[in-house]
Amino acid sequence: MAWPVSARWDAHRRAGGRITVRADVWHEGTFTGRSLSVVGGSIRVSESSQVRRAGTVVCSDADLMPTDAAGVLSPTQADLHVWVGHTYLQGDTEAVPVGVLRVEKPRRASLFGPLELEVHDYAGVLSQSRFPAPWVVAAGVPVRDEIARIVQSVLPWVEVIDLIGSPLTTGADVRDGVVWDTVWDLATAMGGEAVFDQSGRLLLRPVPDGSSASVWTCDTDTPTANVLDAGVALDLRGVYNAVRVRCSDPTYAGLGVAVYQSEGPLRWRPGFHRLRGFASPILRTLDALTAAGRTVLARSQAYAVEVSPTTLPDPRLDAGDTVTLAIRGVPTGPRILAGFEVPLDPNSQRMPVTLRSPLSGVAVSTDLQEE
Repeated sequence: MAWPVSARWDAHRRAGGRITVRADVWHEGTFTGRSLSVVGGSIRVSESSQVRRAGTVVCSDADLMPTDAAGVLSPTQADLHVWVGHTYLQGDTEAVPVGVLRVEKPRRASLFGPLELEVHDYAGVLSQSRFPAPWVVAAGVPVRDEIARIVQSVLPWVEVIDLIGSPLTTGADVRDGVVWDTVWDLATAMGGEAVFDQSGRLLLRPVPDGSSASVWTCDTDTPTANVLDAGVALDLRGVYNAVRVRCSDPTYAGLGVAVYQSEGPLRWRPGFHRLRGFASPILRTLDALTAAGRTVLARSQAYAVEVSPTTLPDPRLDAGDTVTLAIRGVPTGPRILAGFEVPLDPNSQRMPVTLRSPLSGVAVSTDLQEE
């Protein structure tokens, strides 16, 4: 979700104002008192990746290059709280968070060069974490509470916020393997996704469908237009137009539905069958199966023409935001912000953006062959 800002924000951004960047170093949820002098890098935000935020932070603090696991910027403990914003003509600064990011790989390419830090959000941490023993899931626990228990077993300071509101509860189960895989599967079963936001909170939220109010405009033909260039592509390699969902609990053998796109050029039809599958032991009703199927279907990577404008930086945005497209030669209307790259160079005036179109229609069936 776009971070709230003052009324001055957009006017200053469209005027090409210089950005300001701050990166604070935290250990285990506590500020160390150290802030980095950021001189470059960028943060990529992409809804096509479960690790939603990743990138490189370049700073002039070469003396902080860790030489062992106990260093201030050691990948075992260092999190960067990164803020990007504007300094107004009046001298005050307004900044928004763009991520709480674990240092993955610090490096110096030269004795005389800056320190470069490869970073990613906490989904990357949980993707590298495995359950130390089989994880026992009790029956009847709200799925949101089980997700919080799993995440906080690794990152106890992380806040988990449920925006889905699903009444789904767990069945008796034992989980093993990668922690994030379990979190992602449970969120999908709830009918949504698990996403770390700009401030490091884990949001359990519905997959964005473009129905929310627009928070931003990509335009070319106004006096304060913010689009510098734009590309257009149609790529069907990542497309699927149907999802078959089933309950994997043997007690409910045979319980399942298919959710498919029923309208538009990507609809399920003879000659264009692209099917995916999803199964979970906690999907024990048709409503739960359908919600999970809609969630998986909404992640198809190319619903329609993909538009990739390059705009003036606006770090308050988030992947999944609804935006308005008004670019010459491209149909206008609402789009979903699929990804963008926030520059950390104070002099940068470019932000690559990828937009996608919402689904045009979804139907539910018990037998796709009849459609």
